[in-house]
Amino acid sequence: MFRLTEEPIDTAVEAAGLADPHSGGFVEFRGCVRDHHHGRAVTRLHYAVYPAMAMAEGQRIIEEARQRYAVDHVACIHRTGDLAIGDAAVWVGVGAAHRDAAFAACRYVIDEIKRRLPIWKHEHYADGQAQWVGCEGCAGHGSALRYDRQQRVAGFGDTGQQRLETAHVAVVGLGALGCPVADLLTGAGVGRLTLIDPDRVDISNLHRQTLYVETDAGALKVDAARRRLGERNRHVDLTAVPQALDDSSAAALLLDVDLVIDCTDSAASKRLVTRLARSMGCACIVGGVAQSAGGVYASPARPEDGVCWDCICGPGGDCATSGVLGPTPAAIGATMAGEALRRLVGLGSPLTGRWTVLDFGGGQFQRFEPRQRKRCCCGADTAGLTGLPSRDWLDPSMLWIDLRSDAERQRQPLAGALALPLDQAMEGRGLSTDQRYLLVCASGRRSEAACHALREQGFRQVWTLTGGLGGCVSTAAAAVCSA
Repeated sequence: MFRLTEEPIDTAVEAAGLADPHSGGFVEFRGCVRDHHHGRAVTRLHYAVYPAMAMAEGQRIIEEARQRYAVDHVACIHRTGDLAIGDAAVWVGVGAAHRDAAFAACRYVIDEIKRRLPIWKHEHYADGQAQWVGCEGCAGHGSALRYDRQQRVAGFGDTGQQRLETAHVAVVGLGALGCPVADLLTGAGVGRLTLIDPDRVDISNLHRQTLYVETDAGALKVDAARRRLGERNRHVDLTAVPQALDDSSAAALLLDVDLVIDCTDSAASKRLVTRLARSMGCACIVGGVAQSAGGVYASPARPEDGVCWDCICGPGGDCATSGVLGPTPAAIGATMAGEALRRLVGLGSPLTGRWTVLDFGGGQFQRFEPRQRKRCCCGADTAGLTGLPSRDWLDPSMLWIDLRSDAERQRQPLAGALALPLDQAMEGRGLSTDQRYLLVCASGRRSEAACHALREQGFRQVWTLTGGLGGCVSTAAAAVCSA
């Protein structure tokens, strides 16, 4: 249950409402208005909110917590309007059979509420001034100081940093390779990272998986990694996907990425990533480690000219069974991250299009350009995964509004759709209340937000495509949600 309220929160009553004899562990969080912020005396707060979107997103977060953790009950209440010093601004209660699940679910809800809800805090100070907290400097991401050293690299500069801030990278696997890759890309200011991994943190991981600590044991790797990365750079958009990349999910998850990096120890995943990258024309970087050696493959400048994992290592080639020293994946992961940054910024590299082997035990460094094996079916397995839906699938009287960026539309054109920037769509600019509209984007998030905004403005014949265009790739028909 998620609720917005302008009235004071009675935490005792709310906690009593979650009482359950099955819940051996109950965790309660209460965030209160403090009388200071960055050395300034605070007198009161005002929370402004976009109610429709906040309620929908808040309830979505509650359901996500239920699904991710074995909990009995989850509730969250957020204040709006004027608050005095000491008032409870947000309250979260979680009941579960075991305390670990309750703690983890409570932390998840708090982190997601802070990150995703359209709620803004206006602080009033003792000197009579006031300001919106958390908004200052957001447009520039603080790059003048944070990214100064990397912008001094030859060929990088302001332009390179801007390219990073608009890039979308998928990191597949948050293990020994994925940890340094995700950490370094987050630190560098890559605008959006999608983290894909179904596994949980284990104590045996800690000697080589540097994003995690002992208290993360048992947590989903993507959740623990996103929490740590968010603390490292709050300006990076981090999406956690707690599932394996497979034939049914790959095309949807990778549809709008600029670069996919496979950091798994699975030959099947590397095979899928390299073949899908070829068919979609998406750049990819793949790495593997074994004991004190490792390798990196960076796709050619034209990804469709690359090869698949079988061409590099042979059918069934894998790297998960022989053990590994902690520094080895750290070094290989750093190499992969470096190649990623060079690719995203547009800097050349002698590793592009090559399989590079670094043997720290033998002190050898080798690279070669892999060739497609005879009778290899590179790309054949993914040939049918990149098509986009057609207006014929749905009511042809609907006018499709494409909210994607110019780069997304160029990469995957959608015939018969009207291109409209998201901000214009949110305002209903150029749209008629008499026309039937279907709003579409890559994942369904932008279209859902625009749909809610238009409904509040009186548009009654507007819908959003559930899951976005990516969600339709591997299904027989498109699902429409009225939002």
